[in-house]
Amino acid sequence: MFRATEEEAEAMEMEIRSQVEKETGSDQVARAVSIYLPLLLENEALIKSKANQKANLPEILTPREASLIAQREIMLSEKETQQTERMMQRIKQRQSSLMNY
Repeated sequence: MFRATEEEAEAMEMEIRSQVEKETGSDQVARAVSIYLPLLLENEALIKSKANQKANLPEILTPREASLIAQREIMLSEKETQQTERMMQRIKQRQSSLMNY
C-alpha cells in the first residue's frame, strides 16, 4: 500500500497529472488518471497482500474499469476514455517493471 505523507501524495499526483497531460494533450485524461490510477494500484496491492482492508475501497480491477468510472463521473468523451485506459495501462506496466527489480 502507499505510505506517503499528504505532501508526497500531492507531489506524486501532480507529477502523474503533468506527465499524462504532456503525453495526451488532454487535461481531462490527466485528471482521470490522477484520480483513478491510485485506486487501481492500491486495489492490486491489497489483492497481492491479501489484506482485509480491500472491503474499504471501490473495486477497480482493470484500467478499463477505472476509465469507465472516470467517463461517467468526469464526463469524458469516448476518445478521452480510451486515452485514460491506455495511460493507466502504460503507467501500471512501468510501475510493475520497477517493482520487479
